[in-house]
Formats: sequence, structure tokens, C-alpha cells
Amino acid sequence: MPHPCVEDSAITLHRLRQATIMAPAEEGGHISPNVYFSWDSAQAEVAIAVQSAPGQLLTAEVTLQGSPRWFALNIGLGAGAFAAGDSFGLVIDASSTVPFDCQPFVRSSKEDETLDTILAEEIRLTPAGGASVMLHCIAASDPLVWAGQFHTLILPLPKQNFRLDLRDLRLLHLGSGEAAMAGQRTLTAVAV
Repeated sequence: MPHPCVEDSAITLHRLRQATIMAPAEEGGHISPNVYFSWDSAQAEVAIAVQSAPGQLLTAEVTLQGSPRWFALNIGLGAGAFAAGDSFGLVIDASSTVPFDCQPFVRSSKEDETLDTILAEEIRLTPAGGASVMLHCIAASDPLVWAGQFHTLILPLPKQNFRLDLRDLRLLHLGSGEAAMAGQRTLTAVAV
């Protein structure tokens, strides 16, 4: 049975893929259910023209003035329990007119606080684009394990003008028992 966050993220991304978007994004305003951009509006003005196109999730043209402390694309993953020893992974197909290393993290809520699990690998986005795969082995100290009321995948973005083409994104999860048996399986098979 798939992990609830895998199921919820698949629904969120399917809705995004099916949406017809041709509008500016507002800070924290959802462009599709559970999908939104956020930035440090006290330190910068950001204009994002978002549009959808066949065969991809979204295209965002970003114009930025100032020096924001953060700028990110946020994707709600829903609620679900993770255990130490589980593997959390992403398959992403994207390109950026400004090459950058994206250090994704998962923000988990617990009561009135939020805590971040920094994923083990960076994802390199370039103008040429292409698919990248990253896998994070969840440690007992990761908030993913003990702060599981709601999880949000956060993709930090460049703090300058650029264009982002996000063609595809998939979340994958292997329980600790599955991870031990996964030696003969490929990440592609798990992500399907």
C-alpha cells in the first residue's frame, strides 16, 4: 500500500498538471491546491508569471527586486507517519535558465511549530534540464519521524530573475523493510 504522502502528493500534482494557469502568483497564495510560492516580502518584491502548458506541471517567469532571505516553491504532501530507517525520495524533471543547486527540505508541523528535515542530496537545475533522483534515509532525529501532522516539500529557488520549467515531480517512499529488499529493484520501478 502506498504511503499516504505519496498518494496525497500524486493527487496534488495531478491537479496542478490538469489546471489551466495563466496568472501572477501572490506570496503564499495557492496557484493550485497545496502548491504555492513563498518569499521574504519584507526584503524583496517578487513578480511571478505562472502558466501551465501541456506535458508539464508549471512554468514560472520570476522577476525579483531586493534581497529576500528566502524564496521557494512549496508543495503540500499531506499527513503521514514516517519511521527511522525509511527512505524518502524525489524524482524531478525541471530546468532553470539560471543554473543552481536546490537543497530540498520537508517542513513538518507539530501543534503550533514547524520543523525542517533537510534532505540528504541537492538537485542541480540547469538550462538543459533533465530528470534528477534523490533519496534520503530518514534518521530517528529527523522531524519527519516525530512531527507528522502535515508535511510540505520546499524547493528553495534562486534569488534573482529566472525562468523555471517544472515538467514532472514524484515522491517515493520505501519502508525500512522494503529498503532492505530493494537491492534488486530500481528507483524507476519504485517511483512508478
